[in-house]
Amino acid sequence: MSRQAFKLREKIGDPRQLISALTELGLVYGEVEQKDSANLCFRRADELAYSIHDVISLAELKIGWAEFISNHGDINEADTLAHNAYWIVVNAENYRLLPRVNLLMGQVHFKLGQYDKALVYLKKLLTLTNEANLDLQRDAHFYLSQIYEKSGDDARATLHINRYLVLKESLQSVELARQIEKLQFQLEIEKKESENEILKANSARNDAIIAQQRLENIILIGVAIFVSVLFFIQYRNSKKKREVNKKLEQQYAEIQKQQQEIAAQNEKLEKRNHELSDLNHEKDTLMNIVAHDVKAPLNRIFGLAELVEIEGTLSKVQQKYIGLVKDSTRSGLDLIVDLLDVNSLEVNREPRYTIFNLSEFLRDRVAAFGHYASVKDIEIKLIERNIDDIYLDQEYLARIMDNLISNAVKFSPRNSLVIISAEKTNGYFVIEVKDHGPGFSPGDKKHLYQKFKKLSARPTAGETSNGLGLAIVKILVDRMEGKIELDSTPGVGSEFTISFPVLKGVAV
Repeated sequence: MSRQAFKLREKIGDPRQLISALTELGLVYGEVEQKDSANLCFRRADELAYSIHDVISLAELKIGWAEFISNHGDINEADTLAHNAYWIVVNAENYRLLPRVNLLMGQVHFKLGQYDKALVYLKKLLTLTNEANLDLQRDAHFYLSQIYEKSGDDARATLHINRYLVLKESLQSVELARQIEKLQFQLEIEKKESENEILKANSARNDAIIAQQRLENIILIGVAIFVSVLFFIQYRNSKKKREVNKKLEQQYAEIQKQQQEIAAQNEKLEKRNHELSDLNHEKDTLMNIVAHDVKAPLNRIFGLAELVEIEGTLSKVQQKYIGLVKDSTRSGLDLIVDLLDVNSLEVNREPRYTIFNLSEFLRDRVAAFGHYASVKDIEIKLIERNIDDIYLDQEYLARIMDNLISNAVKFSPRNSLVIISAEKTNGYFVIEVKDHGPGFSPGDKKHLYQKFKKLSARPTAGETSNGLGLAIVKILVDRMEGKIELDSTPGVGSEFTISFPVLKGVAV
């Protein structure tokens, strides 16, 4: 029963009910001498009571636990639990538990042989109890008689043992009266049950007569119902047909209305699509005009700056200014090229695949960036392993490599090394561009290939970055059905790896 009560309270989920059920279950285990199981239940209840800060439940639990250990276990551990329970009850000013905890303290001190302390708690108990605590008074008088007997005070021992016997007999009388009352109640219940059985028998006979009469009535009613049902079915079918026809007419009208609305919406969407197409065309035309019109003056400025620089009659300050003009002009030209690339890529041109020598191609790209890298004393090293002709869009691959090499040089510190390696392995051409720059943070990697997204790293020599390079690289690699991967450690460097299938159904 205690286990069933625990399971029911566990389903309810009320912590206080769980504490009560665990305490009760622990006492049951103690009565059947299952000490480990009892202690486990008490410990679980103790943890639960502490977790909800319920001092009253905690006090009741510790009193029950101490009583169990006092009778079945270590008396010193019982002493610790009893003192904890005592101070919890005293601090909480719980007068309902105070007599019981005083009896517990007296029992523990008695078993420890501390008779003077036991006397204090047992006498205090007698001042706190009333007629509702006769069992506690009985036990207190018993322990007092034992203490006085051991101390040689036979008069007081006799006094308390007599009071113990009187209370014991009184409690037995009360218990006997309760049992008699219980038996009388059971007899009354049995009498009522007997009367109920007689009533049930009479009721059964009456029910049989009534059932026979009902059967006859049911047969008559059944015939009448059958006839009525036939008429009802005929009426209902005709009514349903009318309702169905009406609904079909309504649905047809709704469908006609919806078709008209859909046609109107389609017409609006088609008109809107034409407007968007015209706007997109105007945007592309405007971008191309602006880009080309700006590109020509910038090229002239760059050329004039180089001519002034070739004259060789400039002071150091003038040479510095000319260098700044060339850098700014080059940045503007790079931005225009990237904008034109992004605009042209949005047209989604199919790659123009050709066969070309990958080794010669890579040497040309490295040579193109030789002067730019030398300005920052950066060495570009090319490593080739088992490569030959490749079948790709050469223009696309050139844009990919230019962006990757440019970024590697742009973000690398002075006197560093940029490594470009290429090999053919496992059916793929694999090209790697590795630098020793600041690397990419985890936040940068989330926005790595987004257009116009500038990342946390900055160029090391004041160069500009428009946030389009890696977006262009990603678009072109995907368009040629390749893969791009990044291996980067902040503060150490980055390595971009691009790979393309060796064959696309064409012999190289």
